[in-house]
Amino acid sequence: MPVTVYPWQQAQWQELLQRRAALPHALLFRGREGTGKLDFVRKLAQSLACPTPVANAACGECQSCRWFAAGAHPDYRELIPEALQPAEAEATVAGERKPSQQISVHEIRSLHDFINLTAHARLVLTDSGGVQEETTVLGIPCISLRDTTERPVTVTEGTNRLAGTGRAQILAAFAASSTGRAASVPRFWDGRAAERIEQTLVDIFQPGGLDPPPQEHV
Repeated sequence: MPVTVYPWQQAQWQELLQRRAALPHALLFRGREGTGKLDFVRKLAQSLACPTPVANAACGECQSCRWFAAGAHPDYRELIPEALQPAEAEATVAGERKPSQQISVHEIRSLHDFINLTAHARLVLTDSGGVQEETTVLGIPCISLRDTTERPVTVTEGTNRLAGTGRAQILAAFAASSTGRAASVPRFWDGRAAERIEQTLVDIFQPGGLDPPPQEHV
């Protein structure tokens, strides 16, 4: 997977790196065709997933960065319209149906299948930070095959256990997971963030209401 930032993207790239610790939940990128938007997004995703960033950018050496280089990162899902997929473009040349310019329902369902698989598991062993969060929300025991995690709340409050990469530690974590333990979904992980943000904005911008938002809305 090519992952690069082109010279004409440097200003936007540096701005996003400076905002790394306070990025919104979603970003929309737009620009002219052929300017490298997809490569830019891939580079940003790699940097955000890197557990050991250098100057806020991906280190290029950790396991996460190697997964990105191989196009196989477990936390990264890339949905692309058929018309932008090489195989589908070839099909058009061969005279078959015209590929869609939109992301298909089938591609969205493929994401649902992944979540569904996790939801019906008795135990999950993973190196994925995203799966650590999903299992905590779903209440599924999780063993992380790593020594550290960028989602510590999944360990302190959720269903996640850090086992490292040694055989003995993994087996011990597996044995411990069968006994069960008290776990809960972390505060604010209730899917209602948009409602709280909306109410906070109302509290701030209503006439005469430019006071700081209530603490529970932060």
